[in-house]
Amino acid sequence: MPFYEVVALGKISFDDFFSLLKTEREEIEIEIIRSIAVHKSGMHHSNAHEYIENLLKENDRDRDIIKSKLTLLSNEKKYIYLDDEIYKFKYEEYDLNNIPFAQENPIKYYGVALGAKARDSKKEVMEKTESCVYLFMADTSTLYFKELINYRINKQYKTVVLFPHEVCFARNERKTYKKNLDGWKDYLQEGRVNNYLDFYLIKNKKYKYLYSSCLTKDIVRFDYYAYSDNNEINTGYGIIQAGEAGTSFYDIVNQGYECAFYEGIPVSVAEWNGKFIRNKIGNISSFFRRHLVKIVISTLICGAIAAYIILELIGSTSTSTVSSIFVLFTMVIGFLQYRINNLLTKKKLQFDQDE
Repeated sequence: MPFYEVVALGKISFDDFFSLLKTEREEIEIEIIRSIAVHKSGMHHSNAHEYIENLLKENDRDRDIIKSKLTLLSNEKKYIYLDDEIYKFKYEEYDLNNIPFAQENPIKYYGVALGAKARDSKKEVMEKTESCVYLFMADTSTLYFKELINYRINKQYKTVVLFPHEVCFARNERKTYKKNLDGWKDYLQEGRVNNYLDFYLIKNKKYKYLYSSCLTKDIVRFDYYAYSDNNEINTGYGIIQAGEAGTSFYDIVNQGYECAFYEGIPVSVAEWNGKFIRNKIGNISSFFRRHLVKIVISTLICGAIAAYIILELIGSTSTSTVSSIFVLFTMVIGFLQYRINNLLTKKKLQFDQDE
């Protein structure tokens, strides 16, 4: 049966279609057609040949040949064509099944943060994720999450909440903040809650871009929201988008969570029943975690100055040597500061309970 008659029957599979193409097209032409076909939105003519080159086998990678073949195929208008400078496959002519379309939009859109679609996606993540779920809240009441967290507790699923410290809000917002935080502290004293819910205060304001987001080992839900003119935060007007693990979007948010989690102050230590001493201990420990490298460098500098003064007073001949050693250590730690910070925050998130 001729090729055109087979295709005319319709509902031919994607793989069978390209097997049939081998009877009349060169291998490189077939691969070019395949590359265009799996991209729904097509490829721009200015760089299509470069992109396709990266998809081909090494011995077929010749941009000039690919460019000439693209011109030939689009002029024929049999399988691909140019539409407003975009190479596209003729889907309307070839009724193919099971096309493995390239994932051109790895980020899913869920609309307004308080919309039905966004709420449903949040519920799905909270109910279906058996491993640990990390939630980074804004100034959020228990009303929005208590039902879902109770569901996870009953299923014995772990949840970790990161909650901003009061210093992250203006003074006129702190009355509402204290009311919401007190609600969470009361909730944490209920029955089995502490076994499956960890609650941390995050004192660093730089993580406010993570407010109203959610992270699991498989996906991230992120809230894009705009700051108001007075820099106040209203995540309810944001837009929710989700990305899977293995995307750059996920990696960016995951890194932010790792850093914030490392700085977190457990609420049971930081502010439990208003105990002043425990509150100070929590704040001090968080400060040291956030500024460890700077503290070490400052200590070395002070040590170098002190050693120099003492050795000068006692008339030691090793003054310059000791000072040089301190300066050398300071320079090395300063040079490695970024790497040290990364090592400190690396793999701090534990998604599986047996980790």
